[in-house]
Amino acid sequence: MMLQQQERFALPTYALERLSRSGKPETFGSVDDKWRLLVILLGRQAQARKTALRDVHTLLDLPQHVAFRLVRGLELGRLITVGACLHDAFAAELELTEECSTLVRRVLARG
Repeated sequence: MMLQQQERFALPTYALERLSRSGKPETFGSVDDKWRLLVILLGRQAQARKTALRDVHTLLDLPQHVAFRLVRGLELGRLITVGACLHDAFAAELELTEECSTLVRRVLARG
């Protein structure tokens, strides 16, 4: 039982190592919060719902500065800035790359 639990936690950690800017998943926030962010973004993207940078702290129920640090620490994909977003950086939308989406889906399928 304990080994299965360790394996389950090892998968998100491995994915986060690949997606972390520093290569260390614990940099710029907790592994659990980063994983939750990836799963939430994947779900919202699958529903064709857009997620602005300013929405992240609400989705994760974290202080805004902590949520921004999580985003900064991950290679999520890209921030899309168009129109009014040029004047408001926090209105930029997050979009996962195909590699990121595939990796998260694989981990979820195994978990």
